[in-house]
Amino acid sequence: ADRSALSQSLFTQRGRLTSADGGASNTDGLESYTVALDGQTPFGFSGVGWHLAYRFQKRGRAADDVDDEHGYVATLYGQHKFDDIGLEWLGEYVYLDNAYASADTARYWTLAAKVVFQESYNLALSFTKLNRDVVGGADLDDHLFQASAGVKTFGDWWMDLGYRPTRLEASDAHTIGLWLTKTIEFSLPNGNGRPLKSP
Repeated sequence: ADRSALSQSLFTQRGRLTSADGGASNTDGLESYTVALDGQTPFGFSGVGWHLAYRFQKRGRAADDVDDEHGYVATLYGQHKFDDIGLEWLGEYVYLDNAYASADTARYWTLAAKVVFQESYNLALSFTKLNRDVVGGADLDDHLFQASAGVKTFGDWWMDLGYRPTRLEASDAHTIGLWLTKTIEFSLPNGNGRPLKSP
């Protein structure tokens, strides 16, 4: 866990995280870790990749830190091209045992897709559903949806407008955002004096 000055918030004044706050991976040593395995073209499907991971997070020292968290992730994603249309998609399932160092169990399902038209317009949709079995309390049935549309403007800048309705812990919120992004490519010389291009 991040207990540096960066753990504070500029706007909400939530304060700096300390070890007394507890929580998964909020420990003094290197006691939490992740192991992941990635692959491409399962069963011969071109443009498709997969990701499997296990995450262990040591419980903190707070009174409500019950046990260590064990997390499991399975992801399938792809990228395809159809004439002037590009498609990117992702499906993911996450299972957390002793979620966030509690006695609860949490499950996440995520589906997302992005379509790019003529390399100048894009439309993106994503949906995440969270079920949390709360020990000693009411179970949570939350969700997060996000939709955005964008256009490439002057100087290869992308401008995207998005809307995100969420329901977390029985509280609803609605967010509207505007993004301006630009990809900058550069190269660095390697040991042979040849340019080393960025990914």
